[in-house]
Amino acid sequence: IVELPNGVDVTEFHPDVDGGPVRVRVGIPSDAFVVFFAGRLDTAHHFKRLDVLLRAIHATGDRRIWGLVAGSGDLQPGYEALARELGIGDRVRFVGSVPHADLPPYFAAADVLALPSDATESFGIVLIEAMASGRPVIATDLPGVRTVVAHGRDGLLVAPGDVEALRQAIADVALMPVEVRRTMGHAGRAKVEASYGWERIGERLEAIYAEVVAECDARER
Repeated sequence: IVELPNGVDVTEFHPDVDGGPVRVRVGIPSDAFVVFFAGRLDTAHHFKRLDVLLRAIHATGDRRIWGLVAGSGDLQPGYEALARELGIGDRVRFVGSVPHADLPPYFAAADVLALPSDATESFGIVLIEAMASGRPVIATDLPGVRTVVAHGRDGLLVAPGDVEALRQAIADVALMPVEVRRTMGHAGRAKVEASYGWERIGERLEAIYAEVVAECDARER
């Protein structure tokens, strides 16, 4: 069995993208700590567990922490209502569906990406997009996710559905010196360049094809 991971265009998702205009457009202060969530907000993707993230942001009790949510679907009104009920409606921006090509500035506008999915999450392409953008990530400790995120090096892993663990992880990253967050972001970027950039994946695919052709030739002799 041959496995190739999902890939990301490291020329589009990179640390030098300016996220300032996105913050200005959606009304997020320049000094806010922004937790970014990107994913479908529909019943089929309930496992993304935006509700857990909203509760965790609320539980921090820190008004400096804001949420930025990209995605749309039938559950969006309920998530927006939950944010209002929790008293964080003024600090969570729902920007709707964002075309993939327009996502890099949203990653750049964030300080950390959160992927609070439950046990049905397999990989999470947003993880490598965030890491390519030089952002640390917070994600649930699941088998597929563990293949991407190195806890304490380029992100933090928390138990699925654990609001308190997610709250603590968000608070920990928010309290980190900027230099430490930047170091985590650099580590993630280096990992993506080495293993998940389309150029690298293309090289691996070519090597696999070459190996298959060589094996076929050997069998025919």
